[in-house]
Amino acid sequence: HNGSVFSTFWTENGRRLASASSDTTIKIWDVDTGQCSSTFAEHSGAVLSVAWSQNTSQLASGSYDETVRIWDLATEQSVSTLERHSDKVISISWSQDGNRLASASMDETVRIWDPVTGQCTSTLQGCSGLVNAIAWSQDGSRLALVSYMSRVMIWDPATGHYVSTLEQHDSLVKTIAWFQDGSRLALWSEDETIRIYRSTGQCVSTRHADSAGFLQFDQVNFNKLHTSVGMCNLGSPVFVAPSLRCSVSPKRYKHSLNEDCSWVLDNGANLLWLPAEYRPESSSEVAMFGKAVAIGCSSGSVIFLVLSEQSPVYGS
Repeated sequence: HNGSVFSTFWTENGRRLASASSDTTIKIWDVDTGQCSSTFAEHSGAVLSVAWSQNTSQLASGSYDETVRIWDLATEQSVSTLERHSDKVISISWSQDGNRLASASMDETVRIWDPVTGQCTSTLQGCSGLVNAIAWSQDGSRLALVSYMSRVMIWDPATGHYVSTLEQHDSLVKTIAWFQDGSRLALWSEDETIRIYRSTGQCVSTRHADSAGFLQFDQVNFNKLHTSVGMCNLGSPVFVAPSLRCSVSPKRYKHSLNEDCSWVLDNGANLLWLPAEYRPESSSEVAMFGKAVAIGCSSGSVIFLVLSEQSPVYGS
């Protein structure tokens, strides 16, 4: 890339990575070879967000040029351009079944799209300011929107109707993830906490976390919450009464990044120092998949690290 990398996104199998840049391009990387296999260059403005569909058959992107594009990997051309927004598109998210796509814009709306027809099927208005993150529930019946005013609102994407608001957050919420059955959500915010909410709006658990970047509940053990700096074991039971909320730092399992993204850590100990040109601007430009770490750098580089399972030897 010839500009800062704003977003990185792994495919479901971890074989490819998409990166989006201020240079208006999207690049697809073959993780096995480290080579760029495709470059998409039809946007006329910086690309802020990319997302693979669940089966990785399609890639969507949102840009400063006010459009959402859906890409064909074989032809390296967009197959659909979605143009109803009136300002920069800052976040996009596919439904789990790949039949719908949500996009958030600086025009303070969120639009729901049919990716096949390119039609906008619903517009969510009244989102309390700019929306910086979107998350679909597993069954697609609910959509969580995070605004820069620190409000998290739950919507019905089919009807476009507001459903509920989570308890007011005092700090900017950066990342959100749904529990598999849609009963709970996890939020990470700039006040260095991960909070667990019921979907009806009540906060039931709070944990300290200096940085999280992305959040995803484990597919097998639902008490484990994956983040870009490690894995947080929420313990059992997950739900605790508000009066019993704990403030416990997530245990850093194996590899992660430190708070200023200058070190790769091994179980919390410094393992690999990253020169300034190889650091992300924030943890949101870091994508992890198993032992692999992809870092989108402000220099325009995308670096891949495959980290050993063996215990490192530290000098005295």
